[in-house]
Amino acid sequence: LRRPTPVSVAFGEPLRFHTYPRNSGGYRRASEETMAEIRRLWEFLAELHRHGRPNATPPRAGTR
Repeated sequence: LRRPTPVSVAFGEPLRFHTYPRNSGGYRRASEETMAEIRRLWEFLAELHRHGRPNATPPRAGTR
């Protein structure tokens, strides 16, 4: 059997979209916010890996 490859997982706070209008504009805003959050978490993990990938480090909210 092979040894499992280590993986990194990042997750943030739940995103809330109930205040957005239920139309194409609201969908667009929600999509942009979702993409920005995914990018923020990806950059957080990339930075961790540049510094040696510690066992656990929480991302700081609001650093977009």
